[in-house]
Amino acid sequence: MSLSVASCSAELSTHDHSQTDSKLIVLSEGSFVLNQRVLPKHVGYWRLPARQISKLKSGLMDVAASLIEPEGLSEFALVVRASLLTYSKGTTLVDPLDRLQNCLSALEGVLLKHEMEPRAHSVANRMSFLLAHGEADREAVKQIVRQIYWLKEQPQLEKRHRESELIEDFTYYAYNVLRMALGNTSAFNSKIQFVTEVDRVGLAP
Repeated sequence: MSLSVASCSAELSTHDHSQTDSKLIVLSEGSFVLNQRVLPKHVGYWRLPARQISKLKSGLMDVAASLIEPEGLSEFALVVRASLLTYSKGTTLVDPLDRLQNCLSALEGVLLKHEMEPRAHSVANRMSFLLAHGEADREAVKQIVRQIYWLKEQPQLEKRHRESELIEDFTYYAYNVLRMALGNTSAFNSKIQFVTEVDRVGLAP
C-alpha cells in the first residue's frame, strides 16, 4: 500500500495552454519514490477528508514534503534527500546486484563520516546501533550487513532462497534506517552530527 507523502506544483506559461510541473514523493512499505513530470493544469484531484490528511501528516508526510525542493535545505537534509532518491532508484532496477549497490550507496551516504572510513565495518556497526538493542541482536544485524557486502563483490548472484532472503532482510533494514534519517532531518544540520550521535548512542553503556 502506497502513501502519497507530498506534492507541489509550479505554473509554466506556454503559448497554447498552462501546464503544471508536478513533483510527488511516494512513501510506501519498503520504498521512497520521487516523481516529476509536466501535467495539464486542469486535472482532477483525489480529495481526502481532513481527518485522513491529519493522520497522514502525523507520520513523515510533512518531513518528506520539505525535501522535494533542494533549495534552502541543510547539509544533512540534502544528504538524506540524495540517499532516498538513490534507494528508490535501486528498487526499479532489474539486476539484483545493481539494486544492492544502490541500497548500499544510499546507506553509506547517511552513515559514513567520510570516504576513508571502512565501509562494511562502519555501516554494519551503525545499522546495528539504530536497529537493535543488546549484543546478540546487534551482532545478528552486523552479520547480515557483512554478508551483503560480500555478496556485492560477487560477479553475479545465484537465485537461491538464502540469498533472496538475505537481500530482503537487508533491504528492510535499510528502509528503516533511511526512515530514521528522514525523521531526524530537522534535528541535525550536518551528517557528521547525525553519525556522531548514532555512535554515541551505540557505544553508551
